[in-house]
Amino acid sequence: MIANLLFWSAFFSTAMTEMEVFYQWKTINYTNVPDDAFSDSYINKYVAENNLPNGAVHYNGRVFITVPRRRVGVLSTLNYIDVGKSVDKTGPLLKPYPHYEMNKIDALEPNTDRIVSILRSTVDKCGQLWFFDSGTYNSHSTNIQINKPSLWIIDLKTDKKVRRFEIANADDNGYASITVDSQGENCNDAYAYIPDLVRRVLSVYSFRENRMWTFKHNFFSFDPLLGDFNLNGIKFQWDDGIFSVALGKRQRDGFRTAYFHPMISNNEFTVNTRVLQNESLSLREYHSSDFSLLGYRGPNKQSTKHAFDEKTEIMVYAEIGRNGFGCWNSKLPFSETSHDSMGQDDEQIFYPTDISIDDNSIVWALTNSFPRWLYASLNYSEYNYKLWRSPIEVATAGTRCQLTHTVADITKLQQIMSLLEIDMEQDKNEDENSSLPPTPSRRLSSRRTSCSYSTNLHKTNRRVISKPKKNAKTCTVNPSTEKEIRKLYLNQKITKLKSTLLETIFEDEGEDDSNNEDASSQVRLVGSRKMKRCLTFTDGSHPTKTLVQKRRRRIQSVLSVKKTKKMSMDKFMEKLKAIRETNDTPTT
Repeated sequence: MIANLLFWSAFFSTAMTEMEVFYQWKTINYTNVPDDAFSDSYINKYVAENNLPNGAVHYNGRVFITVPRRRVGVLSTLNYIDVGKSVDKTGPLLKPYPHYEMNKIDALEPNTDRIVSILRSTVDKCGQLWFFDSGTYNSHSTNIQINKPSLWIIDLKTDKKVRRFEIANADDNGYASITVDSQGENCNDAYAYIPDLVRRVLSVYSFRENRMWTFKHNFFSFDPLLGDFNLNGIKFQWDDGIFSVALGKRQRDGFRTAYFHPMISNNEFTVNTRVLQNESLSLREYHSSDFSLLGYRGPNKQSTKHAFDEKTEIMVYAEIGRNGFGCWNSKLPFSETSHDSMGQDDEQIFYPTDISIDDNSIVWALTNSFPRWLYASLNYSEYNYKLWRSPIEVATAGTRCQLTHTVADITKLQQIMSLLEIDMEQDKNEDENSSLPPTPSRRLSSRRTSCSYSTNLHKTNRRVISKPKKNAKTCTVNPSTEKEIRKLYLNQKITKLKSTLLETIFEDEGEDDSNNEDASSQVRLVGSRKMKRCLTFTDGSHPTKTLVQKRRRRIQSVLSVKKTKKMSMDKFMEKLKAIRETNDTPTT
């Protein structure tokens, strides 16, 4: 058990956590557009500095980039980059999607075959691109409503429009994002959840019924105490309400947990999709406990988009309040201490505007320096827009969100333990005793030989399974051994190792080691019994006996054994030394 817990933390918590830049731009430009789009006579002549990318999503080798028409001179609002054909990682040209004709603005009259302005898009399980078109064209600080606001669906396999649904009474909307709930085998039963940050409502669209209804709730509003920002010296105040919806893993009944938050908030809220998909429930004045507060993410965690990966059950956030990417493993309790960072940098990650996860559990995120573009001016000799990418296992490695107990991890763990020649079988005496009736003392001994554990190595609150007797003799902790343990087995975020952080267990009565002056044995003496230190850490969040026992059973089920054979610390350190010497031997 000791080696198991030690190596679990050592070998699966060391990867770089930050995402990598996949594409970057100083300015946005296009290809596959006619030359006259750049001429002075064109009504929407291209203006480089007015093209601000705002959304990015990846599907099957293509990255779809949205450029809303917040100012004049945006040639195309929906675009893509063919990842396999785009060799240049700096300033790749955007191709209008599906083609330029559907994106161009050559007149200000209504035309339902045209896409006017998109903030963000998403791809469903059926390979369809969904987005909301505001229909608004901004001409010299004046908003012109060319088309009615509409919801679009395009089949990415054929590049053909599937449906366009006009949204009534939504001219003053703030539809900032869209999340689709669909199953690959039945595309017609899809639902879209569209948060409105201006009106602070959540709209639901049913593909089968081709209808939309709206929920209202106080949780959709913003936190007035969190609307003041000072990002890279740019000060402003926003009041954006509900901004993003992320869908959890599908349950047996076919429904999911919908996670949502206002952008101006550090809290996360939930509602079951069973509620959202019932139009009649949207008519209620009071929703009782159907909508609930999940918890607090932490300070400066105001977030635009977030996304949930069904395979790993990890949620990722685009955190504008701290210019970074955050994460939370949904297998852990939702609290400030269970969240972590996948990267933070005030200049390189300035304003993460969008984040998504593709079918291969790869995280894609876009940063666009929006506050500087809006309130000041960009330096076009620098890279202002960046598309980030990383497999979620890599992005979260070494964080509290890190995956554990996967098949690959267990296989690697078994290989490591075999190097140490640690016997995973029960001791012969333990086998013999297992057939005896359980006495109170034997039950106590059994409890004492099991260590509680936690997959969260960032917390160091100590819990002692059995308290040592008063006036117990203790040996001194060997500083060199401490250093060795810290180097090999402790996560880097634990800055100081103290003996009081080590949880303790008892061995059976044995020889009195009170005269043993060798500190490397790492034992504390209690009468004639010695108490070995088991190098595990707990977060103290499960103090009850029942939950402690649950954790022990989880460990046993992972290792497929009831107990593990113990070994002394000095013997353990000898084996470590031997392994290092073997690894350090030069090969020819």
